[in-house]
Amino acid sequence: MRDPVLKPKDIPPKLVERFQKMNSHQRGAYKNLLGNIPDGVCVLPGGPGAGKTFFNLTVAAALLWRDEVVNPGGDSPRASRNQILILLDINKPLTDIANKMHQLCLDMGLERKEADGTEMPGLVIRMFCWSYEMKSVRRGRLNAEREELLQRFSEADASKAKQAVDTLSPLSLYKADYDDSKRVEIHSFSKAFRKAKDSLLPNGDLKGREAPILDQAARMWYEKQKGTRYTDLLKLLDFNGAGSLIYLLEHEIGKVYSEVLQAADVIVTTPVTATKYLGRLTPPFNPALVIFEEAPHARELSTLIAIANFSPAA
Repeated sequence: MRDPVLKPKDIPPKLVERFQKMNSHQRGAYKNLLGNIPDGVCVLPGGPGAGKTFFNLTVAAALLWRDEVVNPGGDSPRASRNQILILLDINKPLTDIANKMHQLCLDMGLERKEADGTEMPGLVIRMFCWSYEMKSVRRGRLNAEREELLQRFSEADASKAKQAVDTLSPLSLYKADYDDSKRVEIHSFSKAFRKAKDSLLPNGDLKGREAPILDQAARMWYEKQKGTRYTDLLKLLDFNGAGSLIYLLEHEIGKVYSEVLQAADVIVTTPVTATKYLGRLTPPFNPALVIFEEAPHARELSTLIAIANFSPAA
């Protein structure tokens, strides 16, 4: 990565300022250690107040800004959308780290453009344990609910469409007893997803400067792209009769949750949560850098989770 002290051009002033505050040991580690980490695993020792978290977050910010990485054995940097995973086995300091990383991204003005042209800020997600109820539904039921939605909104008069009850509607024709299609797992996100809207400003940005939790990040992601990427969900949330389409509603909200996790720049969570859910995404969350904070406070097996489940450059 570029040296922000010797070559500050095009580097955000906030990031240059952090590098200028580094002591000689921290600068030496940045210049000499990061490019030569044996097997991609590095241990940074230091007592309380030594600046380990400051160093880690500064390196993370530099990697996000530069947006390139050289994998071990590589000849030159390749373009990359770097993602970072920060792990810690204690919740309170984990939230503090998430907030610091989020504020740093805001101060740097970190943002990117999505495929539809939407400008999105650097996304740091504080992810807690997965506590959403899970259920399964037949694919045939989901298809019937989607056809029902399309039929209702294909009417010329949308207001009448919302109230219409068609005896020959796709849902009325659906027979659960004869449906042997594949079962699909869905989570009950809708309640938390609706509530998360209260944490957003009218333009869809998050209120305050704390890192969003997953529900807030998903709602923010949806609000920014509801007119282009999530038109079916927009209809469902605006549909008075969505109660009859509850499986489709939960399924579409679930897509938002999966996609915001895949798109996140930084995810801050515990080792177990990272193992259980990030690796199950398709495509998976693939961090270029994994930081395990306060490793001595964790069980030995917890510290191996990142090595066993992810393949970062470091």
